[in-house]
Amino acid sequence: MSLAGFQRALSALVMSPALRAEMAALPEQELPARFVGLELTERERRRLHALARDAGMKVTTLLHRANRLSMLTNTLPRTSEAMAHPKLQPLVQRYWREHPPTSVMYVREARRFAEFLLGLLRSGELVHPPLAELLEAELALLELGKSGLALPAVPEVPPEGAALEQARPRLGPWCHVLPFRMEPRMLLRSGGAVTLPETLPDEERYLLLTSVSPGQVVPSGLEVMRGRVLRASTGEHSVAWLRAELGCPSSLFLELAREGLLLLGPAQ
Repeated sequence: MSLAGFQRALSALVMSPALRAEMAALPEQELPARFVGLELTERERRRLHALARDAGMKVTTLLHRANRLSMLTNTLPRTSEAMAHPKLQPLVQRYWREHPPTSVMYVREARRFAEFLLGLLRSGELVHPPLAELLEAELALLELGKSGLALPAVPEVPPEGAALEQARPRLGPWCHVLPFRMEPRMLLRSGGAVTLPETLPDEERYLLLTSVSPGQVVPSGLEVMRGRVLRASTGEHSVAWLRAELGCPSSLFLELAREGLLLLGPAQ
């Protein structure tokens, strides 16, 4: 249908000032290569050329980008603030160019943006350990907040003795633990601008994210051994194996289970 082609072309012009400039430089009978294959009437072709030359389209582009930016600032606020740094800001513009919007869902857009940045970080094109930690933590914060889960008011009664040794501990689904060498307050909405450090301290630190009620996730720092135990508790190994591997007492597993952070199911 012609209308569908026109709408696609119009959306592309709204999103891309470069495409508008390209089209404005063409004779009215021609279209940018990007529009080849679109079913357009002569009238629609003329309208698109007129819009490409319309200075008011700059405002439309600004509104479009403001809407997309609001999706990120509402879901990944600290990462978004960090991206305002002059060295990182061009990546946001690149994201606009390379990833046209496909959804008006805020969380979906946040995931797409996070995957874009994580892809650059994994490939080595972008080397920025502090941003990598902040992004991973804030994405986990978002996912946990949308999970609907919450720390139980009354944790399960953990086994003791031989049953405890055979248990295969696993992290409660209302928690997330990850390496995080910055201060946990970096994840709080303070209203101030985020300035990421150039480097990270060369020491072992862990961050605990706990969903205390549906939609409310609290970040907190972890003592190193507690962080190691929670990270290693995947349900694969027994308490006996883990305490020997990590060099920690069985009592630590009991303590974490009584806090509701660990689930101590039987060995399978």
